[in-house]
Amino acid sequence: MKNDRAKIFSSFNPLSTLSKALREQERQASQKLEIDEAKAYENLEILSTLKPGDNISLTYHDGFDCIHLSGLTTQINLKLQKINIAKTEINFNDIYDITKNS
Repeated sequence: MKNDRAKIFSSFNPLSTLSKALREQERQASQKLEIDEAKAYENLEILSTLKPGDNISLTYHDGFDCIHLSGLTTQINLKLQKINIAKTEINFNDIYDITKNS
């Protein structure tokens, strides 16, 4: 009976969300790299051919770091110049490199 009662009280860290928020805050913003016009044009050509469900890999700047992301596109909005991969929304201007996977 005593052991059953102990199972009810699992380990709990009430400060876990605080420590996660502090780690995010500690990230230093890095300066966004500029890409040349030819690469930007190449990226836009690839983006204009994409449709939802395409498997892609891309590298983009999230305001802090360069992030490499692979996955299926869920939405492409050419008018707003945004692409969604899973639940991540990315502006076309933040993309350094994009490739369409087979």
